[in-house]
Amino acid sequence: MRDRSPAGRSLSPRPAVARRRAHPFKGVYREVAAPERVVFTQVYDVEPFSIHEVIVTNTFSEQDGRTTLTQHLLFDSLEARDGMVASGMERGEAQSFDRLDELLAELGGSGGAGARGPRAQSSSSPATSTRRAI
Repeated sequence: MRDRSPAGRSLSPRPAVARRRAHPFKGVYREVAAPERVVFTQVYDVEPFSIHEVIVTNTFSEQDGRTTLTQHLLFDSLEARDGMVASGMERGEAQSFDRLDELLAELGGSGGAGARGPRAQSSSSPATSTRRAI
C-alpha cells in the first residue's frame, strides 16, 4: 500500500532474492516534489531494527538523456547506521538496484547497466549516500 502524498503511508513487504523471505518496511512520505525529489521515513519492521527510523531523500537529476538517482539516508544514530550496514543492507540495496535495472530494460530504457556509483559513508555522520545512473 502506498499513498505518495505528503504524510501518506507506505507499507512495502519486499521479498529477499537470496533468502526468499519478506523484508517488511513501513514509512511516511514527508515531501513529494515530482519529478525531482521524494523524502520519506523508512523503518525496517523487523526486531531489533524496528526501533530505528531512517529519513530517505531520493533526488533525481537528468543529464544527456540519463537519469541519476542520488539516495541519502539519515539514521538516528551512528550505532543505527552501523547496525543496518552490518545487517546486510548494502547487499539488499544492490539487489534492489539490480532489479530496477532489469525493470527499466524491460520497459525499453537502458537501465543502470550496472552503473553503481560510489557509496559514501562518513565515520562521524549517521548518514550514507548512494548515487546511481538509471
